[in-house]
Amino acid sequence: MSKKDVFKTWNKGFNLLLFVKLNQRKDSNLKFLLTVLGESIAIGLAVMGSILAGAITGWFIEEKLLHGRTSPWITTIFIIFGAIGGIKNLLYYTRKRFKEKNNGKS
Repeated sequence: MSKKDVFKTWNKGFNLLLFVKLNQRKDSNLKFLLTVLGESIAIGLAVMGSILAGAITGWFIEEKLLHGRTSPWITTIFIIFGAIGGIKNLLYYTRKRFKEKNNGKS
């Protein structure tokens, strides 16, 4: 076996190893991207859901129980409660993510 043949064989092996490593890296980057995307969607839905739930609850109390006598005020107060709940959810998910990151789960 000549030096050229040894070099070609080594080069093919190195290229294969490099290809495998790049594919593994690409898979881990895709997994990370999808994880972050899923968490972002969950946080957004939790915040919007809290605000929407507050708005619907406030409207229901105002229109059905108080017959519109306090027109925008109860709805506004419950929207604020919903926003506070949404911020609480945001902080919960953030703490959970940092706790997982610090524990090495990443």
